[in-house]
Amino acid sequence: QCCCQRTERNFRCCEPTDKAASLEKLAQTQAEATRSQAASAAIPAVAALPNLTNPDAWAEAEPDAASNDLTNDSSAGFAADKMQPGSAVTFSKSNKTASWEDSVDSLLELAENAGLAPEFSCRSGICSTCACKLVEGKVEYFEEPLERPDNGDVLICCAKPKGPVVLEI
Repeated sequence: QCCCQRTERNFRCCEPTDKAASLEKLAQTQAEATRSQAASAAIPAVAALPNLTNPDAWAEAEPDAASNDLTNDSSAGFAADKMQPGSAVTFSKSNKTASWEDSVDSLLELAENAGLAPEFSCRSGICSTCACKLVEGKVEYFEEPLERPDNGDVLICCAKPKGPVVLEI
């Protein structure tokens, strides 16, 4: 009868060394397979973060602005492609309106400057905590979110308006 023992880090075996070596090789193969499975599950999520996994992506041109646009159907009448300083951003739930200024980084910052306290966490489009309904208007993501929000919603931490907008905040 064999007295082989498996510990967390290795095997102990009373049989000849070649048997112990093959057991250790088996353990190593199983460990590599486990690592490979975990890594393959992470690949889609990590691949979605090109600036994290590929520093050269930082130097690449910005994606086409059209791919970053988020439009609510009711905005079809807006002709402006760029937000004009002083244009209105309306927060419908709180019944407040703020004027967009180029010195503001995001819709989240504008809401905070207007005295509102919308939920947020990451400020970079990763957690989706700041998602809110885009009632009217067009926005553009200046930083592509990890995952796009539901249709009709916008992540205000990484978006700027492209004309007058109404947000359900």
